This record gives sequence, structure tokens and C-alpha cells, in this order.
Amino acid sequence: MDWGRSGSFVMVSRFIHPSGKRRWLKSCSFTFSCTSLWSGTPSGWYSGPIYPRRVRRVVGTDAVVTEEGQYCLGDVDYWFDVEQFEALIERARLLPPHDWQAEDLRRRAATLYHGDFLPEVERVWCVPKRETLREMYLEALIEVGQCHERRREFELAIGWYRRALEVDELREGVHRRIMYCYFEGGRRSNALAQYRRCRKILRQELDVEPSVETKRLYEQIAEKRIE
Repeated sequence: MDWGRSGSFVMVSRFIHPSGKRRWLKSCSFTFSCTSLWSGTPSGWYSGPIYPRRVRRVVGTDAVVTEEGQYCLGDVDYWFDVEQFEALIERARLLPPHDWQAEDLRRRAATLYHGDFLPEVERVWCVPKRETLREMYLEALIEVGQCHERRREFELAIGWYRRALEVDELREGVHRRIMYCYFEGGRRSNALAQYRRCRKILRQELDVEPSVETKRLYEQIAEKRIE
């Protein structure tokens, strides 16, 4: 389905959130792009009532149904990447942590995540969802990295861990995993440099020092001994 501009997607996302359940709405007042629904409307954002006929012009006549003054996504075929992403993560969680099927599910989930959920929309209903999805994505990256680490595929593990740091560079545990992988992969100087990077980030962003656990790992690497 071609969503056109972002407003159309915001509206339908509102209907099908939370994933897997139809969401009935008595009020459809929230922010959306005027230009996505009304030709000739000045560009910008509008907050006000959304009428079913206008939504249907974008997504089809059967896409929105009404019942007793409430609106819902109709009985239509659709594919929602958020819903699929969550389903893959939930399936992986039901399997042993380092099962190959769980790893495959998390890899597939990671390919569906392309950034924060509706980053341009600062509405109460989507902020918790955005944070939850980000955490699930981080979980997938870290778990796949650990699978590589267990197989002593250290360069591959580092790649997945670095993707996690791109999302949240304050994850001290991920910095430690990278330090460990560098050391075990014969790149001690890189491991020490990773500690310095971690320390710099923590000082700049949180005004704190690395944890005792991180300092201990640094000292072990500096002394060429890992317990």
C-alpha cells in the first residue's frame, strides 16, 4: 500500500496500535499532515477531527469501518512491519536464548527496524511504543552478537554490538562485550581504546565514571589476563 505522506500512515498506525488488536476510537483527534488528505490545503500540520470518508480516500473504502460512532481498521489484508517485528521477537523469546532458530528470528526482526517508530509524531500514545520497540531492537542486536561471540566469531560479534551502540551509546555492558571480543580476537590495543571511548562517553553524557565491572575488565586486559 502506498501511504503517500506520513499523515496517512500515522492514522492507520493509530487504528492498529497495539499490534494484533483492533483499536476502537471514539475520538480521532490527533496531529496529521493536511497535505496527505486534502489537495490544495496549505502545507503543515493539523490537529482536529478526522472523518472516516477522508481516511477512506487514502486507504480504501473497506479499510475503515464504523460501529456506534467508533472507528476501526476494517477486515482487510495488510502487512504492518511493527506487528511483524514484535511477532518475531516474541517467538524468539520462547526459545532457548542461543538456539539457532531464535538467532534467525532476531536477525529477521533486525532487518525490519529502520529507526524510531513515528519519530516525527510527539503524541502520548506513540512514545511508549517507540521506546518499547527500540528496546526490542537492542535486545535482538545484542543477542545475535552473543551468538557470534559464543562461536568465537569476534569480528561479527563486534559488528552487531556496534549497531547496538549506534542506538544507545550509553550501554556500558555492550562496551564491555566489544572490549572482550577485541581482546580475545588478538586486538588488545582496540580493546583498551574501546574502554577509553566508553569512559569519555559516560563522562560527557552522564558525568559518571565506568562501573567497577568495566574498570576490572580494563585492568585485566591491560595486564593481559582475562578470568
